[in-house]
Amino acid sequence: MRFNSFTNNAWLNSKSPSWSSIPIRFLFKVLNGSTPSSSDPLFWDGDINWFTPDDLGDNNAKFISESRRKITIEGYESCGVKIAPTNSIAISTRAPIGHLAIIEREACVNQGCRLLVPKGVDSSFYYYVFSSAKELLQVLGQGSTFTELSRQKLNDFRLPFPEIEQQRSIASFLDYKTAQIDNLIEKKEQLLKLLEEKRIALITNAVTGHIPLLRGEEGVCYKDSSIPYLGKIPNHWQVKSLKRIVTTPITDGPHETPELFDDGILFISAEAIKNEVIDFSRKRGFISPEDHARFSKKYFPQRNDIYVIKSGATTGNVAMVETEEVFNIWSPLAAIRTNLAEAMPKYIFYYLKSECFKTSIILGWSFGTQQNIGMDVIENLTVTLPPINEQKIIVAYLDKELSRLDKLSSKISEAIEKLKEYRTALITAAVTGKIDVRNFKPNLPLLSGEGWGEGL
Repeated sequence: MRFNSFTNNAWLNSKSPSWSSIPIRFLFKVLNGSTPSSSDPLFWDGDINWFTPDDLGDNNAKFISESRRKITIEGYESCGVKIAPTNSIAISTRAPIGHLAIIEREACVNQGCRLLVPKGVDSSFYYYVFSSAKELLQVLGQGSTFTELSRQKLNDFRLPFPEIEQQRSIASFLDYKTAQIDNLIEKKEQLLKLLEEKRIALITNAVTGHIPLLRGEEGVCYKDSSIPYLGKIPNHWQVKSLKRIVTTPITDGPHETPELFDDGILFISAEAIKNEVIDFSRKRGFISPEDHARFSKKYFPQRNDIYVIKSGATTGNVAMVETEEVFNIWSPLAAIRTNLAEAMPKYIFYYLKSECFKTSIILGWSFGTQQNIGMDVIENLTVTLPPINEQKIIVAYLDKELSRLDKLSSKISEAIEKLKEYRTALITAAVTGKIDVRNFKPNLPLLSGEGWGEGL
């Protein structure tokens, strides 16, 4: 059988004229997935691996050996799935399409995945091929309720087909090079975590009075705050509950689900609070001017208002209003408007990002279907309150120091993105024959690091 060269596909535009492109069905036996009845306990908690898209998308690992849930032999026989042998590739074919891993034990999958049993090809090489082709596979997905890549389209999808020895050489090369890149990414991500820990420590020290700028020539005398997570604070500082430092009662958004439109008044909820700012692109939607007017009788956003998420996985996260744009909020957000005579909004905002406040939130939240903190709890959470002139000193200090840390974090994040982009480009170049790996020697030292990948 003669196959077309893959110059008709930009992804498969290889410099190697000796390679062909072959539909997946000639390289792999494709096995469908299925799910045993969830109501029959005899079908579940057995010894047979049963992978789902969630299993494959957990950590982007190349190999996978255990599924979250397992089925019994009765469950296996009830739903008509087939078990694939070790070294097969499991790939998700329902949104999200393209998550994959090589199975290290015999396994079957649910209907959101398929198993590819190799027909004399190298699974490791094709793992990288599918990684490179992920976006192309996603484009082929169809459906209204959910996006799915059909068995037919998967079978017909063409892949590069070098000789088996070339497949193995390329896989070996990519194993080594991606491990180098992943090692660098991991180190930079660890550095980001350390910077975040330093960030929180800086804020916590500042809002408890433990920074040199406040000590002066005579130093500062400290007292026990009587609150374990606060520790000692300056003698002349106060500790007050949030409800004692506001101009209007702490409130939240409407406890109803309004009708949403394609335009109108911006309406936000907890998902819009990201990285300590309000991201209006993550809006819930738009509400009518009539609903906005009705909701505004309870609360109308103003610049320098502070929001605290009071329910869900991000309970305790905060943001401050830094715009004059008209919008409104939903019930998962509590709004705090400080009394400017005794509390600078920016100082309170910083306090709410401290380890002290995070601890008080954890001590105060309750759990139902999700973690939650009540309005009465929020009102009674305490904050340290130095004199206004010292609040100004603390805000200026934190603005400067956190700006420095944020710039460093941004630089590291950019380096991580460059490494990820380079990793992707390297895989694509290798699996389409643009890199000659015949002289590759996997005994070179690991890439050391700083600045590596820049300009690539």
